[in-house]
Amino acid sequence: MKTIIHSIWALKTDLGEINNKTIEFDNEQSIIYDSVHNGTYRIETNKLYISFLCYRFEGYWGDECIFGYISKQNSLDKSECEFECKSYMSDSGERLNYEIPSKEDKVTFLIHEIYHQIRDYRVEFGDGSEMTKSRIKEWINQFHEEDRVIILEELKNIFSSRYLSRNNVLEVWDDILTKLAKAHNFEDIKSFLLNCHFIRTQQKGKSQYALLEILAVFIQDKYNISIEECGSLSKKYSIYVDDVLCTGLTFKNDIVKWSKEEFSSNKSNYEAISDGSTILICCYIFLHTKNFYKKIKQIRYEKLEKIANILRDSMWAIWIDNSINESSKLEILLPRQDLASEKILAYENEIKSKVDIYTSEKGYTTENEFYRNSNIPTKEVFFTTADNRSKIETIFLEKGIDILKNANVNNDRMRALGYSIPSHKNFGFGALCFTWRSIPNNTPLVFWYNGGGFLPLFDVRKGNESVLANIHYN
Repeated sequence: MKTIIHSIWALKTDLGEINNKTIEFDNEQSIIYDSVHNGTYRIETNKLYISFLCYRFEGYWGDECIFGYISKQNSLDKSECEFECKSYMSDSGERLNYEIPSKEDKVTFLIHEIYHQIRDYRVEFGDGSEMTKSRIKEWINQFHEEDRVIILEELKNIFSSRYLSRNNVLEVWDDILTKLAKAHNFEDIKSFLLNCHFIRTQQKGKSQYALLEILAVFIQDKYNISIEECGSLSKKYSIYVDDVLCTGLTFKNDIVKWSKEEFSSNKSNYEAISDGSTILICCYIFLHTKNFYKKIKQIRYEKLEKIANILRDSMWAIWIDNSINESSKLEILLPRQDLASEKILAYENEIKSKVDIYTSEKGYTTENEFYRNSNIPTKEVFFTTADNRSKIETIFLEKGIDILKNANVNNDRMRALGYSIPSHKNFGFGALCFTWRSIPNNTPLVFWYNGGGFLPLFDVRKGNESVLANIHYN
């Protein structure tokens, strides 16, 4: 749909008096609401503003969908809503009824379903990186035809729990703040925030900085307090936030750095934790359990025993099980050795050789972590079936190997299933977690790496530039 003019939409909202009413957009920046001229609209890039009756809408116009928030004039209460397309004007000027793709055409139907799951990806940035159906189609067509339905079916299943929209993320943070205020015996969240100091360890352009900007707006709108006012009564609670803990390297380095910084005159943050002046609370959107517990041990090794002791009880996040024990849900990609092709085995040997050179220079060795046992997980709950898990692991691994080869990447940390630690013998981290604003580089290359003639599913940007072969590990 190239134009919104003369398209007709049904409004879907929990506001009963306007639910299912239709809106047609004319070419004079006015709308026909429920069969009469009654309202105006304007478009800025892909953002859409509508005013009608006593309501105002602010949201985005995507592929055959409009979504955002609606509220009454002079009210701060917003309701999430979307518009369902009924008809549109063709290029020839003919009005056509819009129809959802038939389930019989599995690939097209699944593309439609997945698009609606991830439709808000970077839509607010207006820099051309937003998601479209045509991008999903172009992406899936790079895989063998017999694999496309399985890939799309599994992605739809994974995105249902591992893709968080902007609204999902704000709901997560609202839930975290509610539970924290209750756990520390505050009457309300605002009172809790007045005694909280948000830690800033990362520079502009990093995930923490962006997340704190989003939280600042959310806290102001929801609780009528600026982020600068947080901690104005006391710094009893020091809150560290970030989006995803994968390898945990950034987390560990940030905490060690922060522990040495000044809390107050002649007192470091570590000393403040030791004497009870402040309590460290860490909040993530996604956290991988195996690496979190590994980083606790490393923090303890840095002689920060007090911090290591409290971290187990002060983490708030969506926990992702990436352990490899018998009870693991294994919510990442980790292939089976008995299904490894010659291509995979050759790539394994290539990684081993590079890691051995790296670790020998450091004076230590590391174990192989390329594969999982075929009986892990004992019960498949993350993928739709155990067989489909194995297929996806192999497909994404082999495609990632092809991407690296074709792009001629000279970066030992970048691997087919995502970034890894240079001393680790694996195919990459294999993370499967996504947010509306960014995709971790620890996810498989098929999702984010733009190189080697391959179009990734997501257009990942650093600033306003696409992420190419020269990205750096952090």
